[in-house]
Amino acid sequence: MPDTVIRGHAPRTTDRARPAARTTDRARPAALPSRLPSLTGLRWIAAATIFGYHVMLESGFFADKQARGVLEVLFSGGRSAVSFFYVLSGFVLTWSAGSTVAKTGFWRRRFARIYPSHFVTFLAAAAYLSWAGRDLDPQQAIANLTLTQSWPDDRTYWWSYNGVSWSLSVEFFFYLTFPFLLPFLSRLRPAWWWATAAACVAGVICLPVVATWRSEPTVGGDAFYAVYQFPPARLLEFVLGMVLALLVRDGRWRGPGIVCSTAVWVAGLLLTREIVRVTDEPLLACAATGIVGCALLIPAAARADAEGSVSVFRTPRLVRMGEVSFAFYLVHELVLSPPSPCSAATPGSRRHRRWHSPRPASALPWCSRSCCTTTWRSRVCGC
Repeated sequence: MPDTVIRGHAPRTTDRARPAARTTDRARPAALPSRLPSLTGLRWIAAATIFGYHVMLESGFFADKQARGVLEVLFSGGRSAVSFFYVLSGFVLTWSAGSTVAKTGFWRRRFARIYPSHFVTFLAAAAYLSWAGRDLDPQQAIANLTLTQSWPDDRTYWWSYNGVSWSLSVEFFFYLTFPFLLPFLSRLRPAWWWATAAACVAGVICLPVVATWRSEPTVGGDAFYAVYQFPPARLLEFVLGMVLALLVRDGRWRGPGIVCSTAVWVAGLLLTREIVRVTDEPLLACAATGIVGCALLIPAAARADAEGSVSVFRTPRLVRMGEVSFAFYLVHELVLSPPSPCSAATPGSRRHRRWHSPRPASALPWCSRSCCTTTWRSRVCGC
């Protein structure tokens, strides 16, 4: 990638000429790269962290307590990596847009990008449930197909069928709001971008504290729903990514470099692990402990790509893995753990033997290939 320089590093204009420069700054200039490979590489690292966290939660993979202890050390902070994806989503969408986007075209492209893979994995999960002899819940199926499963305050909806698709329900809400948020945020002065970023970080940190104070913080409780599953609550992370992209794109980002930012993000994951280990508190582990690291690392990596400086996240193999991370994310839980309603089968029963036979799992390579194919097709079609 050719070296490029962010606009903010050019000599300052005079006060009289500055309003004219601000008008042209609203569209992304040709000097800035349209693709940010370091962020693509980081996407794989975040997806692998979530994968490791889900492996850690499964009890049947490692009988050796020492092996399980290693997983807990490495991945017990993985829940907060979901927050990284939400901040990254707001950043990337804003980076590639001007000051406004056409609503219909934007929604069509987003739908073409995520829904085919979601639909394929939904069918795979439904086939699993049917193979296990479990009745399919039509209401949960409709919620999954319409990507609204994160809206009800009911955990049987959140993780039904392909459990990880709950995060797509939240992303879908982000996509609906993005064409309305972008023009508003783009018109703000840079000082307000900084204020908005600080307010979003503070909100993400304070939300679990307030929710814990008002209700029971257990997984599946009202507080957990308000902090982790409820799409408007996660909008803070998405808006944070948007204003960070505006700051970097406008040349006004003044954060630390990529090495220091990476250290802060890793420290946040370690802090998440310690909070879970000491207090068994699920709410602070959702996003609060890692949000500062996300807010520093994502713009630092983007700036490194824009300036052509060194980035360990830009290696070809890591970027390639990042390009297929979405398909990997969608299928990994189907491989690690069958859809939860099937776990009710009595060990040794016919239904239990059918479910735990290798035949259902043999469909997963096809499912993974289908996800990768639909993702590739959407990119070729410009979606």
